[in-house]
Amino acid sequence: MRIARSYDQLGETDQALIEAQVLLERYPHSQYIDDAKLLLADIEYMRGNYDQAAKAYGTVIEEFPKSKLIEDARLGRAACLEEMGKLEEAIADYSALLPNYREAELIKRRIARLKAKLNEKRSKWRTEW
Repeated sequence: MRIARSYDQLGETDQALIEAQVLLERYPHSQYIDDAKLLLADIEYMRGNYDQAAKAYGTVIEEFPKSKLIEDARLGRAACLEEMGKLEEAIADYSALLPNYREAELIKRRIARLKAKLNEKRSKWRTEW
């Protein structure tokens, strides 16, 4: 996993992807499976494949609910949902982070911004009707 993360840090995302996939295939019971899956989700996000990334983050959340990486996966999925315009779902994921997240103020600001955006969309929709 260190090799995959090193490639990722160097900007060699294709090689990072290969290394993470090799880890998943060869060592399916490794203690680093959650990290490998999170890296795959991160790469999809960086490539702008928000739907695929959101699903991959969701996999990490569902398969590894006690992982130390769960907050990163939830934050990643929330960012994907935000990018896809699924504001209510993004707000729900951001809200789920609040009780334990290390940067709660940042999350509160994101939630407030999305709620304002959502209200703006609703107001515009009502005006157009």
